[in-house]
Amino acid sequence: MGDKYTIKLSGLSLDTHQFEFAVADDFFDSIEFGEIRKGNLSVKIDMIKEESMLVLDFEISGTVNIMCDRCSELYDQDIKGQNQLIVKFGEVAQKNTDDVLVLPRGESEMSITLYIYEFIHLLLPQKRVHPDGDCNQEVVDRLNELNTTSKFKGGDPRWNALKEVL
Repeated sequence: MGDKYTIKLSGLSLDTHQFEFAVADDFFDSIEFGEIRKGNLSVKIDMIKEESMLVLDFEISGTVNIMCDRCSELYDQDIKGQNQLIVKFGEVAQKNTDDVLVLPRGESEMSITLYIYEFIHLLLPQKRVHPDGDCNQEVVDRLNELNTTSKFKGGDPRWNALKEVL
């Protein structure tokens, strides 16, 4: 997978460059311990190359196959969004931050695999559920049944003495 999601930096002029990558199931297979196992996405990158830095604007769109938080079945989630990565050229000893990646001067290529994966995850919704009506109804019914039978009528009796104090 190394060459497939790598941008060759050597030989590029100081200008704006466009790159496009197709992300499919093989991409997710290569990520160990990943939550996403399948997907079909398009990643477009506008890269501005300057003397001392790169600015990469990622535009990601497509679908990923993830687990529903409600019924635990897999479903296809549409995602679309943009992210930015700033890359500075500097000394190897410099520390990377969340916003800025530091590459050694003279680096001829840059792998963007983990950045693509990270940006895809950032585009996932916090609450991951099937679109309305598509959840496994048997599981939803069972959850509703457990929710209504587990509630105490009138609250927990251990707290009654404290309620009288107030």
